Amino acid sequence: MLRLFEFRSLVAIDRSGRQFDAALKRTGKFEEAFNACALALATTAQSHCQYFALRNFAAQVRRQKDAGVARAMGALCALFALSEVLDGLLDAAELGVCEEAVALILNEQRGNVVALVDAFDWPDSVLNSTLGRSDGNVYEALFEAALNAPLNTATPFKGYEELRKSLDVDFLKLRNSATKELQWAPKL
Repeated sequence: MLRLFEFRSLVAIDRSGRQFDAALKRTGKFEEAFNACALALATTAQSHCQYFALRNFAAQVRRQKDAGVARAMGALCALFALSEVLDGLLDAAELGVCEEAVALILNEQRGNVVALVDAFDWPDSVLNSTLGRSDGNVYEALFEAALNAPLNTATPFKGYEELRKSLDVDFLKLRNSATKELQWAPKL
């Protein structure tokens, strides 16, 4: 993966360099040539930054002495690389292999997710997650969040009367006598 990112970065550098040279020959002005190549230059910078991040991430994984930490960090490093690859770097067949690899890594790391998030030591107020609570009271938090959600504070909800004016209530009432195919519709 690291070589793939390095290659992508080098190709982007070469492409933007050629594009800049052609624009400079065409316009004769540095600023105009630079502006003409802005998208290619931004893509090149992004490719190089991703390569730089992956290279340093992989180097840190190799330095880990604890096998469990190295395994978890290695999985995160691979997940980072694969997620970037999924963003349009490969053909369809290679993409399928990468998607399978992502699914395997996510499945393997499922048990480490809480510990990995906790390692960042973000407080609950920053996470603002009903599920990612440090106290573990997930169900109580879900109930409290639903109870206090703005959509659940008004009966039935703000704008209901306006919406009701445009509904064909008689048609919707047919749901009560509808066949099984229509049983998913809400009762009125």
